[in-house]
Amino acid sequence: MSHKQYHDLFETMALGVVYQDRNGRIVAANKAAQDILGLTADQMRGRTFADPRWKTIREDGSPLPGDEQPAKIAYQTGKPVHDFLMGVVGPKDRAPRWILANSIPQFKSRGKRPCQVCTTFDDITERREAERTLRLTRHAMDHSHDAIAWVGPDARFLYVNDTVCQNLGYTRHELLTMSAWDVDAHMEKGKAPDYWDYVRQHGTRTFETEHRRKDGRLIPVEVALSHLVHEDQEYFVANARDTSERKRTEAERD
Repeated sequence: MSHKQYHDLFETMALGVVYQDRNGRIVAANKAAQDILGLTADQMRGRTFADPRWKTIREDGSPLPGDEQPAKIAYQTGKPVHDFLMGVVGPKDRAPRWILANSIPQFKSRGKRPCQVCTTFDDITERREAERTLRLTRHAMDHSHDAIAWVGPDARFLYVNDTVCQNLGYTRHELLTMSAWDVDAHMEKGKAPDYWDYVRQHGTRTFETEHRRKDGRLIPVEVALSHLVHEDQEYFVANARDTSERKRTEAERD
């Protein structure tokens, strides 16, 4: 590879790349590194990640000293450090920018000690936030007072929350081997496609039915069924609310 080809690759890589000398000082940084860290190459040149003008932290938010950072470890051990997660807070940042770093020691011919370390890193801040939001959403669904289930086009359960398990008396493992008509007392297996076609056409459908518990007892419920397509996969989301109390109140009034 020619020097120009190497330079073009260095500058156009989507990953941030920095080179640090044996003292940990940055001697080169590509454009992606500048964008991720919010500093120009001139501003970074000569700095170390232990520089007090930016703060490095562990995943738990505690300080990450310079001696425990991946480039320093790679230099001291002479071995690569892979998938090292760290947060970097620059002078203008209000929140940490999370990077996943890989540090590779480089040696001169016949050298026993690294002459420099090359660190590549990816900004995973948005990915971490998306994962956190997903965990929060999953937690909210798992602990919702409404019974929430995800059903495939074949009517098999793909996901059930804690309330579904409690209301029906089955374990989650048992329900994930079952289908909607196993618990809906009024759904006939052959007519399930009619439900799906209506929901596909209208987006939602709300109806009353009865769910059969594992012990055989029937529970009156109101089901709101909605249609969802995600990454070319089709899902039907059922939100079932126990109407036993409402039915009793209505019966007493009558």
